[in-house]
Amino acid sequence: GEHYEAVYRTIPEEGVVRWVREIGERIPGPDGSLSLSIGTLQDITEDKRLQNELREAKEMLQSQLDSSPLGIITIDAGSRVVAWNPAAEKIFGWSAEEVIGKPSPQIPPEREHERKELHDMVARGESVRGIETVRRHKDGRELHISISAAPLTSDAGAYSGAIYVIADITERKRLEAEVQKQEALALHAQKLEAVATLASGIAHDFNNMLLPIMIAAENLMESLPPDTPGHQEAEQILTTAERVAELVRRLLDFSRAEQPIRRRTDICTAVAHAIPLVKATLPSSVELEIAYDEPCGEVEIDTGQLLQVLLNLVGNAADAQNHRGRIRVALDTVDLEEATLPGLGTAQPGRHARLSVTDQGCGIAPDVLPQIFVPFYTTKEVGKGTGLGLAVSHGIVVSHGGGIDVESEEGCGTTFKVYFPLLERAESADLGRQAETNAA
Repeated sequence: GEHYEAVYRTIPEEGVVRWVREIGERIPGPDGSLSLSIGTLQDITEDKRLQNELREAKEMLQSQLDSSPLGIITIDAGSRVVAWNPAAEKIFGWSAEEVIGKPSPQIPPEREHERKELHDMVARGESVRGIETVRRHKDGRELHISISAAPLTSDAGAYSGAIYVIADITERKRLEAEVQKQEALALHAQKLEAVATLASGIAHDFNNMLLPIMIAAENLMESLPPDTPGHQEAEQILTTAERVAELVRRLLDFSRAEQPIRRRTDICTAVAHAIPLVKATLPSSVELEIAYDEPCGEVEIDTGQLLQVLLNLVGNAADAQNHRGRIRVALDTVDLEEATLPGLGTAQPGRHARLSVTDQGCGIAPDVLPQIFVPFYTTKEVGKGTGLGLAVSHGIVVSHGGGIDVESEEGCGTTFKVYFPLLERAESADLGRQAETNAA
């Protein structure tokens, strides 16, 4: 053609290879042929060197972005995704092809205001570091992440976008929650140990003081006519002393260090045997509804302690309903998975018998729920509760390798769910043979 441009290497006299750009125009000769050209030669060796350095820097940067364990996302001034590295794909589940040119998909609608605040900070030229928040995975899972961000600017210095560096801290948060749970359990165990020491120390003195009081009150009642004020006062003394005696008995049960006597037992049978005793403690104004999902299987349990748990839970349910209405006791089986275990004491994954006690009472306030298993914590009036029932029940269930869960809403009732690990058939058979050997 008449006009041309070419880039090539040349070797000047000094023998060093140089890159040049030739731009020229061919000029027709007398015969019309394009035999002569005129143009310019520009030495672009330095430009080539800079281009190669820039290309290598880009390749190195891209390699670092691709191999980074941190999610790196770049957005433009319109908050559309410009870059989305493989770690971001792994963290959030969306591929780069799915998000490039679109708004970031991982931000839950309820946190849109938070995204806007962060965007405004970066757009003002501020850098942020280590902000912990919540985002969502493509499959809907909730993710805990840490975000650091910095603004990007154009040649003119105007805001042109931002780069976000994201660390997935979901596992760290789970471990922190597990540590907090273990610390809470350790603190709870320390409280139980302190109460047990206190109980064992004072129970003997209590019994020594109560016995003469009760004998004297009974003698007074026998010596005074039933309709006299003195007889009624003696009866009140005896009733109060019996209450204190019951408290002492509970303290002794609570402080006992020996292991309970556990036997292989069909859980449905054990609960069925306990129900008549539980009903006997309730007024006629309370209806006890029983629901069994038979067969539930066998557990290794102390039936006396099972009765104690039922008495405590049903008694609390009756109190919550002002001793009227219906209380439902249900028994079924459930498979506990790892995700459901936090807060369930010593329960392990596997098949469990679930004993549920549901009332239609006043419910438990959210600020009270974390305290309900703390010894001596009670919301009942003075003289109407010791604060030991749930603490003792919790200790019994945990000692059996199970757990207690509670669901409650103020004004809508409460459900306590007690989990006991079910024995495998082979394990049940081994326990049965061992019991027969011991009996022989």
